[in-house]
Amino acid sequence: MSYFNRRYRLAELALVFLCAAGSAPAEALVTTQEGATRIEALYRESYTLEERGDYEEAKSVATQIMQQSDSYDARLRYAWLTLQSGHYEEAAEAYRRVLELAPQSQDGQLGLQLAYISAERWNKAEDVGRELLEQAPKNYYALSRHAFVRFVQGAYEDAEDLYRKALAVSEDDPEMLLGLGFTRIRRGDAEQGEKLCRQAAAHLTGDPRVERCLEEARLGPTRKPLSFYGGAYASYFGYTDPWALRDIKSLTAHAGIEADFGLGLNVGAAHSQTTLRYVKNDFSQTVLLAGLFFKKDTFRVDGAAGLILSNASRLDQTFLGTVSGRVLPGRVGGSLSATGTFYEGFPVFQIDPRLIAVIGDHVRLAVGPELIIAPEADRLDWSGHVGMDIAWSDAFSSYLRGYGGYRRYAVDLGGLSVWTDDDRFFAGYAAGTRWSPTPNLGFVVEFRQSFADRQDGSAHRFSLLGGTLGITAGF
Repeated sequence: MSYFNRRYRLAELALVFLCAAGSAPAEALVTTQEGATRIEALYRESYTLEERGDYEEAKSVATQIMQQSDSYDARLRYAWLTLQSGHYEEAAEAYRRVLELAPQSQDGQLGLQLAYISAERWNKAEDVGRELLEQAPKNYYALSRHAFVRFVQGAYEDAEDLYRKALAVSEDDPEMLLGLGFTRIRRGDAEQGEKLCRQAAAHLTGDPRVERCLEEARLGPTRKPLSFYGGAYASYFGYTDPWALRDIKSLTAHAGIEADFGLGLNVGAAHSQTTLRYVKNDFSQTVLLAGLFFKKDTFRVDGAAGLILSNASRLDQTFLGTVSGRVLPGRVGGSLSATGTFYEGFPVFQIDPRLIAVIGDHVRLAVGPELIIAPEADRLDWSGHVGMDIAWSDAFSSYLRGYGGYRRYAVDLGGLSVWTDDDRFFAGYAAGTRWSPTPNLGFVVEFRQSFADRQDGSAHRFSLLGGTLGITAGF
């Protein structure tokens, strides 16, 4: 902001403050004038400190402004200086407070998006950018920042479209030419990408990004073609009213590989041991699962096939298959999964549709019915499910899930958890937390309880109570 424009803005703020006094008595008007003068002086001081690069002191002054006038301008100034100070999460919260006063403020939305970009919270930045472009489809900053976000997310086709729209607003903009150049290279057109980077170089002399762009055009993108990930979990559940069974212990592991264009392979295994009270040999069950998935931008599809191995002959060598899909283009989306478990002479089919809604910046809700159909038994069980995930920060989140209704022979965890007995559960809940100290390492703790009114086909009320500890990793 130029010195002239800054002085004009300060005078404008003082005038607004004075006009708010209306027809107040003379002594009140003097007090108001004194307050406006103090606020103008504080604004001036914050700009001076900002020009020096002393952002923490400037933020401190902005706090004083907020204490005297909790206005839109004061909140916006504080949010900007908090962002400049490097406190990105705090800045995001400050910009959300700006939007409380002015929900359609483009300055507030752009600031919030920039805070998310700075914190590398790409999904949040994408959500804000999409909403802003619906409101202002030709806003240069909205287009350029959203293009960068989509590029980082690997959505190169979308990024190219946004970069071209930004160039239509600001022709020959070197930043947009450079971004488009990188994008064309990532899409396989190194020749055009190099031309665009050289066009940008004419205005970005000595910029190391230009050299990286030209090098990438010459050698190919320096991206990781494959990603690997995996996880391991240990669970224990006890029967609160043991009848024939005492407890269940299980170990679950999964691993996968994903190509940079979104196609991946999953494999997993889950082994459980059920302690029997009156029989010498405990019941054991192992599920082996392998599948493929594909994800791109806002949707994902999965398919897997599995085999149940058991020391109970009626369950051994049981085949299961599952397919699922999820789409979340904005604040509202949905998912659908369908599973078939083919016990000998007794197939069971499960259908799970879910409606997904994103509320604010931290909360995601999922709600929907579940149908479990056993045609040979002429039986249909149904239940209603609800779940809430809360992202307290990038590293820490928690969730709560619950259901009510009847469930028998249910399949969960994408096929790795299979209940193979005729127990009828009628309610349950789970609460858990996830902590990721680094982007490649995570820990999970979950507490769960399920309630049933029939055990092995006979009337008997009981519940399963226990929890799970898990670790995930990727590279």
